Amino acid sequence: MFAYTGFAVELTVFDKEIIVKTIKQLDEATIKKDVQTLADHTFDRLVQAVGGREKYIQSITTGLTFMETQGLKLVSHRIDSPADATIAGDFLITTVTESTVFASKNGSFVVDGFQLAVRKNTGGAWSFVGGGGLSQNPNALSVLLPELPKGYKLPKYTTSRSPG
Repeated sequence: MFAYTGFAVELTVFDKEIIVKTIKQLDEATIKKDVQTLADHTFDRLVQAVGGREKYIQSITTGLTFMETQGLKLVSHRIDSPADATIAGDFLITTVTESTVFASKNGSFVVDGFQLAVRKNTGGAWSFVGGGGLSQNPNALSVLLPELPKGYKLPKYTTSRSPG
């Protein structure tokens, strides 16, 4: 479908709606601790980099257990419209900025982050990589998507105390 890496592509309204709808489904899966659904919608290269589906599910389970022991609760989640997509080899990628408010034992905090949405150029389902891991390990993006154009910039990922 697309021949050149690095070119911006405007997403269709349908793609934008599917991406936002899927992120909302992932919110629900997180709340329900539905690790199968979370793994199903994770970019396969990330799942493989972790050591395969079993190990990836174990890491999700560990993360959800940690959230529970810290008393973390999702209060709200605003999902912005996906940005224009970029061609990265056989993939089409876009970022979706988001703002999530969590309540914890120690008060509330806000995560202003993003999701990286990925699909084949030829179509198919969108899969995701959370921005937290990418922001903590800047080299991860080039490992997961070596086809990505040099200088590709991810949105900022910040955590702050919530007012009030």
